[in-house]
Amino acid sequence: MSEKYVIFGATGSIGSSLAEQLKNSGNDIHLVGRNESELSSISEKLGCSHTVADVLEDGFIEKVKSDISEIKGLAYCVGSIDLKPLRMVNEQDFQKCMKLNLYSAVEAIKGFQESLKKNKGSTKLNFRKKMSEQAFSETAYYDSLVSNYFSKYNKNQFPQKKTIHGNLIEKLRYGENPHQNSAIYSSKKN
Repeated sequence: MSEKYVIFGATGSIGSSLAEQLKNSGNDIHLVGRNESELSSISEKLGCSHTVADVLEDGFIEKVKSDISEIKGLAYCVGSIDLKPLRMVNEQDFQKCMKLNLYSAVEAIKGFQESLKKNKGSTKLNFRKKMSEQAFSETAYYDSLVSNYFSKYNKNQFPQKKTIHGNLIEKLRYGENPHQNSAIYSSKKN
């Protein structure tokens, strides 16, 4: 039985963060993504295997399973939001959105269902909490960028609510007092 975790959408911010977290925790991972150059770069950096596959293409799961047939866990980090006015959404847009965000996730889980059953689909509670924190952090960061963009676009200097985001630059030894924790954050990428 394989001890690998397979991560779909490994080149996105959540998928790549998850891959890094799993690898740093000593887990073996297999990455899946559609952008070959980005996927190869991440895979090389983390020292893991990968499959180039697009979840929108028929038969993507067979392509992935030809590279890795047994897994310990699966993370589906693929997704998109189509920000069109409802009157502009057509049937094709809707079907593509459903395939990307839902149908392909179900197909991935079904494809590895027997392997997941062997492991009782289990991950430790602390791991799930850590990954939830990571996912919500990435989502909140993205939402803050969108919110701040619209505030700026609408020339609203003082919105009712303002979200300030930052990337960790450095953890400090202590805060204002020795018993406090402190860190430096920046709105620019590290």
